[in-house]
Amino acid sequence: MGRPKRLYPLGRYRLHIRGEIDPAKQYLVQLEYTWNRQVIRKGMNIFVRLGDWNEKANKGRGGVRVSYGPEANRINSLLLARADKIDGLLAEYQEKHPNQITAQVIADFLADKPLTREDKGRILSSLFWKGLNPIIRETESDAAAMRTARAA
Repeated sequence: MGRPKRLYPLGRYRLHIRGEIDPAKQYLVQLEYTWNRQVIRKGMNIFVRLGDWNEKANKGRGGVRVSYGPEANRINSLLLARADKIDGLLAEYQEKHPNQITAQVIADFLADKPLTREDKGRILSSLFWKGLNPIIRETESDAAAMRTARAA
């Protein structure tokens, strides 16, 4: 029967390699999510040589080796924190909206876009009605004045 499908995806880091592999060249590290056979990627603005990259680090998520330099631990903690943050947001979204995760939702989380507003649009609607309220009162008073003029 196989393994049950995960309710939300977990992120992994990959090197963005195009064309021929050059061991001296530095490649962009990308955070990658796969959902329903669709791959969503976001560049992390960190560049690493192929020899300094370890795909198995951070529990299989990927990370830099110590040969990267003195900042290897800091870079790994940044990468792990970013992936954990997005994984946590996806888990929270799955709890609030069961079975509604899509590739667009994941892309929005990767782009740091809020999916729902905290005020749920109440501020905008209240500003809208405050702006319309004087207009509505004015038209109501004009209509009442016209009715009394006709009655007289």
